[in-house]
Amino acid sequence: MKLNLDNTCLEDYGLILESDPDVSVPERDIAYTSIPGRMHGSLTQKLGWKDLTIQCDVACYSFTSIKKLLRNVHGLIFDAATLWFDDDPDFYYKIKSVKIGSAPIDMQTVAKFQLVFTCDPFIYQNTWLQSYGSSFNMNNDSVLDAEPYWKIYGNGDIQLSVNGMVFKIEKITDYVEIDSQALSVYKGNTVLDTSMTGDFPILKPGINEIKTVSGNVTKIEIDPRWMWLP
Repeated sequence: MKLNLDNTCLEDYGLILESDPDVSVPERDIAYTSIPGRMHGSLTQKLGWKDLTIQCDVACYSFTSIKKLLRNVHGLIFDAATLWFDDDPDFYYKIKSVKIGSAPIDMQTVAKFQLVFTCDPFIYQNTWLQSYGSSFNMNNDSVLDAEPYWKIYGNGDIQLSVNGMVFKIEKITDYVEIDSQALSVYKGNTVLDTSMTGDFPILKPGINEIKTVSGNVTKIEIDPRWMWLP
């Protein structure tokens, strides 16, 4: 198994995994409220999911300058935004932070240490922009809501419905972009957040019905950004 950060395979830099990575299991973030005398125990509120921890035991080899190699590898590790393994290349983790353990050097050629990545709670599927008409259905096979990128082509005021939830965008010229993950509306570099009324559209597990309720919509492009529990 090979460790990859963004588009870089660390084995190309002489860094290899010594064993399979240790990926923490998904865990709900739950708030408990104790109510004295309640027969069925405390009240619970599901708030979301806790961050994942991925631990990797690695070894770094160099027959020229191990210290120089470590400096280069450290830069790659701290700058990385995503992490993935070559046995599952269609899926990746989003890195929040990383800790690098101490790296004792053996015989001036080998350094062994541990990487501990803190990542988003989910594993993300590699997806791409897909083109549809003004109304269509889209299936989400995951058990998690997806927060897509939308590019809606049209002009004037429009209303769209996703699973019956309607949102409105005003004064479109040619197209508008919606990022349901970043909660932003824009066109290129121009921010258009105030042009939208309603909740940001998400794709629920199962069949999602996307409909143009009113206005001139000629095409809708979506990058669904499917998310899964590891």
